[in-house]
Amino acid sequence: MKIAYIGWGSLIWKQGSLKLRGIWQSDGPYLPVEFARVSQDGRLTLVLCRGVSSVQTLWAYAEEENLNAAQIMFKQI
Repeated sequence: MKIAYIGWGSLIWKQGSLKLRGIWQSDGPYLPVEFARVSQDGRLTLVLCRGVSSVQTLWAYAEEENLNAAQIMFKQI
């Protein structure tokens, strides 16, 4: 199974341990992404928000081909 991550903002330039197959592609879907959440470590975090302008996101295939494993990997970043 091919699994793709959708990203924008710091995930693109600071992906941490997230393993990708290839590079980020710039033709992702337009989504209403906004810095609107403070994460546990105090960082301002991107979330999907109703009522904000949509931005074009990026996407990349996950190295992992198992959906559960890909979800776990994403949660660890």
